[in-house]
Amino acid sequence: MTSLPQSFFGFWQRGVIWWRTADTERRLAAAVVFLASALVWAQPLPGGPRVPAVLLFALSLWLTIRYRRADLPKVSIWLAYIWSALAVIIALSLIGAPKPSAGIGYAIIALGFSVVTLALGWAAIRLPDVSEILRKVLAITFYVFLLDGLVQYALGFDLIGVPYNHSYAEGRLLGPFSDSTRFSIFLAFLFPFAGWPLRRKYLFVVGLWFLTAWLVLLSGARSSFVFLLLTSIPIFWSWPKRFLVIVGIGALIIGALAVSLNQPLKIRAINTYEGALSVIHAIKSGNGNEADKALDKILTYRWELWRNAMKMGSDHPVLGVGAKQYRHVYAQYSDESDVFHNDDPFHAHHLYFALWAEMGVIGLLWLLSVIAFGVILFLRSNVKGRQKCALWAEMGVIGLLWLLSVIAFGVILFLRSNVKGRQKCAPWAIVLAAYVFPIQSQPVLLTVQWLPVVWLFLTGFALSVASIEVCTCD
Repeated sequence: MTSLPQSFFGFWQRGVIWWRTADTERRLAAAVVFLASALVWAQPLPGGPRVPAVLLFALSLWLTIRYRRADLPKVSIWLAYIWSALAVIIALSLIGAPKPSAGIGYAIIALGFSVVTLALGWAAIRLPDVSEILRKVLAITFYVFLLDGLVQYALGFDLIGVPYNHSYAEGRLLGPFSDSTRFSIFLAFLFPFAGWPLRRKYLFVVGLWFLTAWLVLLSGARSSFVFLLLTSIPIFWSWPKRFLVIVGIGALIIGALAVSLNQPLKIRAINTYEGALSVIHAIKSGNGNEADKALDKILTYRWELWRNAMKMGSDHPVLGVGAKQYRHVYAQYSDESDVFHNDDPFHAHHLYFALWAEMGVIGLLWLLSVIAFGVILFLRSNVKGRQKCALWAEMGVIGLLWLLSVIAFGVILFLRSNVKGRQKCAPWAIVLAAYVFPIQSQPVLLTVQWLPVVWLFLTGFALSVASIEVCTCD
């Protein structure tokens, strides 16, 4: 049996041989894929993925100009149009906004991603299965993040020296992200990339899931655990009942242990219980103010953020208050008793409320257009294809309960692909479906941290669906 060092050396040796024998175009294609994957794995580094992103945009622009007459996958062209449309919508929403400089950068970024999408499509024609390469990189990133969290929990500091600081954010386990709770969300989102190919190795995946769930719970973020459940359900879907019982009982046990050991979870459990009692009392007494305060307690002050986001969208229904303007106009919609009235709410902490508040109906129509695109591809697929992808269509429908934005595009491409392509794109479909599921708190699209990640997930999904149609090189 080959040892881990031998496997790593063999992988490195094959990579060196490939680089020496590859032509210039294939090397450039490899550089595009490497920089694209850095939008995720470079997140914990100082400055995040900003440097790789700038290099990726510059290289993609040059490649688009240099090879402007080259054939590209149709899905890449469609996606480029979609991101360009988002850039236009963001720019239009900023007309008359109080601080347009806060949002115009995102229009530029969206336009940049339309160019990068074309470049990654160009690379997909020259490399063997770009989507599978990206999946493997994301799986490796998941294992690195998981190991980092385990080391931090066991030793008190992680692999790059970030301490398990009980004084920050009520004592959360944050992995390499010392200033946010992205660690637990990334573990939840990246789990399918590692777990899906091994879904028939029941014991290994169960152990992997328990480790992941434990670290996610210790982060103190309830929504991250919900994300993990959403990304796990398709993997567990067809498992034997005995393993599902093990998962269910184990989840209850580690959940109880995490609540007893983790202060943030304990506080939220108490708040949820007390808040639920207050809501029941408020309903019986007809006291609306009491109900609002109780919901705020249950949702950790999210209720006021959502209510005010709805007010913003209602006052500016066409284009919202402007991209990234939520924090700048919040005081105009909140009262003095609001926790964030004199503070910085940053955003609505919810994908859909944030889009409604900042880009209004036009922003939502952009999402609907992505769904329509998916429906068209679905109608063009054959009957056998629809039957094979029934599970993933169902996962798409979950997100579509309100406005399946990005995942809708994926569902369509998924249904149009062949059987092998659908199996390969399953992890991408799972994570996109989980992202758009309207839970208590979601990563907002227009943030520096999450916009590149969503782009990579969506593009990886599209390329995985079209991987058989795209000409790949050996």
